[in-house]
Amino acid sequence: MHNATPSPASDIWLDMPAAQARQFAGALATRAVGALTVSQVEGKAYRVRRPTPLHEGGKKEWLLVAIQRQGGSRLRQLGRDSALAPGDIALYSTAQPYRLEFDGAFRQTVIGFPAAPLRALCPAIDGLVGVAMSGRRPQVALLAAMAECHFDTDYGALPDQAGVHAASALSATLAGCAVTQPGRADVTRSKLSQYHLERLRQFAMARLGDSELSVGDVAAALNISAAHIHRLFSGQPHTFSAWLWHTRLEQCHLALVNPAFSGLSISQIAFKYGFAHASHFSRAYRTRFGITPSARRQASATTVRAGAR
Repeated sequence: MHNATPSPASDIWLDMPAAQARQFAGALATRAVGALTVSQVEGKAYRVRRPTPLHEGGKKEWLLVAIQRQGGSRLRQLGRDSALAPGDIALYSTAQPYRLEFDGAFRQTVIGFPAAPLRALCPAIDGLVGVAMSGRRPQVALLAAMAECHFDTDYGALPDQAGVHAASALSATLAGCAVTQPGRADVTRSKLSQYHLERLRQFAMARLGDSELSVGDVAAALNISAAHIHRLFSGQPHTFSAWLWHTRLEQCHLALVNPAFSGLSISQIAFKYGFAHASHFSRAYRTRFGITPSARRQASATTVRAGAR
């Protein structure tokens, strides 16, 4: 197994009470794939109990896909209890308490997805939180094979744009698993509610550049009440306004590391995704990602130039 490297996913997976962390007898190694992470975790019988959401205290939400490689495991989240055999996968959110149990020696691949852009790509994804998907389904087997391949690839030796496209491929494949999961629309809400949630997210995504966009604007355009929008988001990790805020920041982040946007200034990128003031965007970006937009773009450009050489 590769040596472990610090990453958001390793912090997530092992972000547990100190007493639990000291008891973990295993190995964790991680690869960065664009804005995603792919980790390999192995160990002996073990239990992880996360009683409070990990996004509290300023940490952003991640959606984690656990791919069972060896042994068995059990995931409990949102009142759902899913057992995983080798080849099966399950999705869980760091914004909700969860429990992971391994009764014997195990190995898992864990893909970490920033939640906001994944929801923007596939609003139906929340219907899979806490739900197991069988590895006998070909689309699930494809996602598992891709994750293994990406983990074995040294993306540090490749230009950033390669990681961006690789991350997009993983996200799109997971979306394919979500939209073809039997009974997915009835997992957390009625089909009609799921339909309206997808509509309003798609509408908002198409108008991210409108800095004045509000719940009232969305309600009027889609002919539903503002109160209904709030009800639709009541079971989500964020309100509509918070989801819109996080989505704008994530889209700006992806644009800053994408060479295709190198011709746009940082201010133009901020305006493109709905920030009315460049200074406001810069402060919000630094708070969210721990680095200024200009420093992030410079680091990305340096990596691209090194790869070209």
